[in-house]
Amino acid sequence: MVNEINNAHRFFLQVFISRRLLSEAEALEVYYNASEKYAVGAPANNFSCFVYTINKQIEYLYMEIKRGRAEHNGKVFFALVNTVEDSHSKVATDLSPHEMEYVQKIIETLVSSDNRNISSIDILNLGAELGNKIPTAIAEDIVSRLTARGWFTELSGHISFGPRAVIELSHYIKDKFQNQITDCPLCNDCVILGDKCESCEKRYHKYCIATVFQNVGVSDRNCPSCKVFWTNQVINIPRGDNLNKEALMSSVEKKKRKK
Repeated sequence: MVNEINNAHRFFLQVFISRRLLSEAEALEVYYNASEKYAVGAPANNFSCFVYTINKQIEYLYMEIKRGRAEHNGKVFFALVNTVEDSHSKVATDLSPHEMEYVQKIIETLVSSDNRNISSIDILNLGAELGNKIPTAIAEDIVSRLTARGWFTELSGHISFGPRAVIELSHYIKDKFQNQITDCPLCNDCVILGDKCESCEKRYHKYCIATVFQNVGVSDRNCPSCKVFWTNQVINIPRGDNLNKEALMSSVEKKKRKK
């Protein structure tokens, strides 16, 4: 049974309409603040139901607040996504058809690259490969805008898919690049970035493989599929899916006492 939508739900949705992408900690804080503002109970274990109620109200608009992870570090995010399965509808809110052609070129190049990233210089040069070239300054502005919105992420001078792209474009990318995109053998969810075993070439989410190796010495780390020594660097696992819910609630209580 879906609960009736109330002002706390509307407040929460308005924040997502404005920002589109929030980390789990930010989403939880908005949830608690909305519940406090409108005097609605906000138990920690009710957050999923709270979001589900909103999603049932906006599904006819082909919108959904969806949970996902940043593949490069496993951090949990929530994004307000367009459920229509094509990249133009999802990304091109303020891009011209010509600029969208450039974005499509970036997506294709990222997927085709072995490490699923492109140097900052090479990504700008992609604009010059189009029939109607994109000047470097304009290409830089497009990449900067989409990075700020979570579509791309920049690490050590390289551009890759950001958390919003992973959440919102994963099904589109998997359908379009069926021979290049696979599911992670550990969780069976689509893996766009991840690390590939040098032996069997199975690709795993960085956070999935990090979980497997959490209490395993470096010399004993073997690919879960082929058992050959794992040569990729292993990331540190974020502090759980429910980042500091108790600490966050405590923070909200402190704010109340200060008023």
